[in-house]
Amino acid sequence: MHTQLGRSLVLGITLTLLPGCLVNPPPLDRPVTEFTRNPDYSDWQARTATFNTWGLPLFAKYIGERIPLIGLELAKRKLDFVFLQEGWTSPIRKTLHRNSGLRSGYSFSVSRTIGSGLYNLSSESFSRASFREFSLNGRLELFWEGDAFAGKGVGMNTTKIHDLPLSMFNTHT
Repeated sequence: MHTQLGRSLVLGITLTLLPGCLVNPPPLDRPVTEFTRNPDYSDWQARTATFNTWGLPLFAKYIGERIPLIGLELAKRKLDFVFLQEGWTSPIRKTLHRNSGLRSGYSFSVSRTIGSGLYNLSSESFSRASFREFSLNGRLELFWEGDAFAGKGVGMNTTKIHDLPLSMFNTHT
């Protein structure tokens, strides 16, 4: 019984992930060898953070006080990239972006839902964005859990650091 369940699970995961593997990303502007000629990577660094802001209006406590302080704390840390979860509303995202002092912000909207809640911030401009929604996203009959109303998935942004394209991924499981 367990063996059959295991095979079914592996098959289900494979069929879920396979379509994403079949999509080719657009080609780089220049060949990879041009990006990786310099063997000295000692000056390459990126200061990153991830944080669940707990920004669901009506349910999250002290949201009006916490969100501005979260943004100010991010600014103190002088980060290059920040991956936030539960940044559900535009006012929350604007406050986080403004207070963080970071240059670019990107949220991933998902049709038929209240959004993904994912919000990426960067010290550099984003050149590309994509979102892949999870195939399992909660059940409507368990409405109090909220997962069926949120577009859970993986958000990706691409930017450049030291002229090398860098793709960053954010998710909230």
